[in-house]
Amino acid sequence: MGITVTAEGVTQSKQAYSVNNRTMSLNISIADRVKNKTRSWKTNKLVVNVVMMNMLACLSKGVRLHYTRDKNTRAKSMYNTRAINGYDVIKAVDYLQDIGYLINHIAPRQYGIQEDKMSSWIEPTPFFMSEFMTDTELLMKANNAFNAAWMPIIMRNEKKEPVDYRADENTFSIEAVLTRLNETNEKFVFTDHQGLEFQNWYCRIFNNSNFLEGGRFYKASVLNIRNKADERLHIKIDGEAVVEVDYTALHIFMAAEKLGCAHEYGDDPYKRVQGIDRQIVKLAVNTMFNCTSRAQAVKSLQSNMNKSGYKAHSGSEVVTAIFTAFPQLKDEFCYKQCSGLRLQNQDSWMTHYVANVMSTLGKPFLPVHDSGIVRQQDEGLLIELMCDAYKSVLGVDSIVHMKRNKIVDGKPKEDDVSC
Repeated sequence: MGITVTAEGVTQSKQAYSVNNRTMSLNISIADRVKNKTRSWKTNKLVVNVVMMNMLACLSKGVRLHYTRDKNTRAKSMYNTRAINGYDVIKAVDYLQDIGYLINHIAPRQYGIQEDKMSSWIEPTPFFMSEFMTDTELLMKANNAFNAAWMPIIMRNEKKEPVDYRADENTFSIEAVLTRLNETNEKFVFTDHQGLEFQNWYCRIFNNSNFLEGGRFYKASVLNIRNKADERLHIKIDGEAVVEVDYTALHIFMAAEKLGCAHEYGDDPYKRVQGIDRQIVKLAVNTMFNCTSRAQAVKSLQSNMNKSGYKAHSGSEVVTAIFTAFPQLKDEFCYKQCSGLRLQNQDSWMTHYVANVMSTLGKPFLPVHDSGIVRQQDEGLLIELMCDAYKSVLGVDSIVHMKRNKIVDGKPKEDDVSC
């Protein structure tokens, strides 16, 4: 039951539905008022209470609640201490919809990168809001409970399922920086290109059951603002204009640093591939770093090129052009152990470096994988920190190639800020 978002509507709906959201926490604590409210209900009260507390936490911040409709039973874990399974979550959502508390939006089945998929989501009805909106103490408790239950670290296995990990000094450091970053950002008001407020709570997601693969910063709402029409450059922080600084061809330079050939690639390695659209070259490089064979890379690239309508070259031709342009990196592309996740791990530690300093100074910071967004007053600091982070994590003293983007006189302006 619920409103199904059709596959044809996914593209149009993604921006509207996902800019400002939170993902349901199964570990959230339950307020007494919610327990008392549901005491006589003939349903699985624990799971209904969990859904309601998540709804109240989202209501307190004006954000949308996302959840999964995966029915597989989840074993008890650090992410799910109550061992709540997906089927019971779906039943609880259906129950709350039946009694008029929520509207359920069901996303279609999708394929591709997990972080890019559209989730099902819930919105409270006027009936629910009329009953709870004036209870500011309850809303505050719900928000605090959500923040307390937030998992700063998510470890996934080879099947992309969340698995437990062993806490140590490394995980304590990760959690401390993420908590301070999230709490610092919470003190500022972020608005998007439409002037709408959005929240930013980050976690780091590691892959293949180890802390050496993946680890990038995810879940924050800013990651859902795609940068078409330079939308991210129109973000405001407490009403102040922002600047976005990003590394140029980061993974190419990182792989080349390891091989000692980074100096050969100039300021823009993508220029080495002539006659092919630059965005296709970037897509191909990213694909080849993250595929384990040439055949897999060609298939994935061709599929994405077909979706974009690019027909000037075949996937095989583009992959061949990349190998030709970067002969030194032949063992990094389409590598059987997947170079991409290890490169992401290194760049995630660069982000950690910057986030640690920015949050310690009490300054807002929005990492977007290989770039960062700050107020324009902090752009000099961001450039310096990103430069230091690159050199520190990679153990090099090379030129760090970066671009700065911001709105000047109403138009986007890009400058080279390599250092």
